[in-house]
Amino acid sequence: MNPILLQQIGSSFADITTTGLILGGWLLLAQAVRYPRTTLIISGAILLGLATALKPTNGVHALAGFFLVAFVPLPFLVRIRNLFYFGATLGASFVLTAAPWSYRLARRFGNPMFPLLNNVFKSPEITTASPKAYRFIPDSLTEALLRPFEMSGTGA
Repeated sequence: MNPILLQQIGSSFADITTTGLILGGWLLLAQAVRYPRTTLIISGAILLGLATALKPTNGVHALAGFFLVAFVPLPFLVRIRNLFYFGATLGASFVLTAAPWSYRLARRFGNPMFPLLNNVFKSPEITTASPKAYRFIPDSLTEALLRPFEMSGTGA
């Protein structure tokens, strides 16, 4: 029980709820390297697809799974087939999990990924401009080099 975990309980952070799915998916993929079986790869893809649908930033972990599946000690053609199964299962589990909420978002805002990808779907509820916070980008090289000192409060 650490402060960061306790702070997330009851908040809008979804890390706690999706971490188990990510770890479970990666555990199954790691087992597939040790004991090569397609069912382990498909099961891992299902869990990773669910986690990505619940929190899109988990997509990094799901996409990294392709590299692990590529190194499962099997003949080349079987590896290619497993990569296809992994990708298809990952995509299908993502779509099936995300579809109900995406449908509601599309009906309400005209964007199934609202507020993401609004430059594609152009929902009138939010700007299509880049969400970059330009105020945090240093204006010069000197300012970039002094930034850590400014952040630490020591000033330079």
